[in-house]
Amino acid sequence: MDRFSLAYWVLIALSAVCPAGAQTLPPPVLIRTTYISVVGADTVWQNVLRTPQSFQSDILIPTARASVKVMALLDQRALIRKLDLDVWRAIGTPGQVHAQSASFVVTDDSVLGEVRAADRRQPQRFPSPTGAMIVQGNYLGFLEQLVLRARALGVTDASIPLFFFGTPGDTGLATVRFPHGSDSAIVTIRDRSTELRVNDLGRILSGKNGSSVVSRVKFRAIFPTDSAPAIRCGTANRAARQSLSQPALAAVFAYYKVAAADVAAARALNDETDINACRDMLTLFQIRTEGPAIGQSLFKVGNLYVAIAGIDATQAGVAIVYDDNLEVAHMVSLGTPKAH
Repeated sequence: MDRFSLAYWVLIALSAVCPAGAQTLPPPVLIRTTYISVVGADTVWQNVLRTPQSFQSDILIPTARASVKVMALLDQRALIRKLDLDVWRAIGTPGQVHAQSASFVVTDDSVLGEVRAADRRQPQRFPSPTGAMIVQGNYLGFLEQLVLRARALGVTDASIPLFFFGTPGDTGLATVRFPHGSDSAIVTIRDRSTELRVNDLGRILSGKNGSSVVSRVKFRAIFPTDSAPAIRCGTANRAARQSLSQPALAAVFAYYKVAAADVAAARALNDETDINACRDMLTLFQIRTEGPAIGQSLFKVGNLYVAIAGIDATQAGVAIVYDDNLEVAHMVSLGTPKAH
C-alpha cells in the first residue's frame, strides 16, 4: 500500500518564494486537513493536503475495508487538469489488494483517461464541457476545489460544469452559492446540497449533507507511516533569531496577531519537549539551493512555529511560518541580516 508520508511536498527552491520585503500575507504553500464524515454508525476519514498548484486526498472507508488516494494538478483557474487515482480493497486483512488505478487528463473539451486493474487496461476518451471540473462528489477535496473555483470566478453564485470520473462519460452541473459572505458556501450537485463553513483560504471547516455531518479534526496520518528517521531539533543560530525581526515577516506576524514582544521572546525548539513538531517541520520542507539541503533553525514565536533556513554571510534565506498545529504553512524570502 502506498503509505501516507509527511514528506509529500518537499524540495522547495529559494527562488520560488515571495520576494524579500513583500508586505502582504503570502498565500499558503501548504494546507493539510483531516476530516471525518459521520453517517449513522459509519465514519469516513479524509486527509486533504493542498498547495497552490495541487492537492492530494487520502480517503479511508473502514466499514467497506477500502481506501482511495487522489492526486490532482491544478491550473491558474482552480480547475483540475490532471488526476491520478488508486483504490485498495480488503485493507487491514491478509487479502488486501491494490484493486485499481486510473489517470485522467482534462483538456478544454475532452477527458482522456486510462483505468487499470491487475489484468487489464482500458483507455478512455469522453467529450467534456468547456471549463469542466472532474469530480467525485463524496470526496471533500473535490468539494473544496469547487469552492475555490467559484471564488476564482469572483461571483457569489457560480455554475460549474462537471465531469464525473468512474462513469461512462457522465456530465452535470454544480452550483456554488455564498449566501452569507465568505464564511459559508452551499454546493449543489444533482439536487443534493452540502452546506459548508469555510475560512478565508477556502478551507472547509465543517459541513452537513442530509444526515451526513463533516467535522475537521486535528491532522493525523490516516495510514501507517514508514519508520521515521532519527531527527533532532538542532540548534537555532544567532543570525536566524535576528532574522525573525526582518520586515518581510511583519505581514505574516500581524495577520496572526504575533506581537513584537512575542518575537523578542521567541523560543528555540528543543529535543526534550518539541521533537514531534521538529519532525514535522523538517520533513514537510527540505529546502535546497543548487547544493545540498540547508539546515533549519526552529522557533516558537507566539502562537506560531517558524523555521529559518539559509541565513549566513553570503546568502539570503527563507522563513517557513506554520499556523494551526503545523497545518498551514507560508513561505517568505529573507535578506541577509546586517552584522552587529
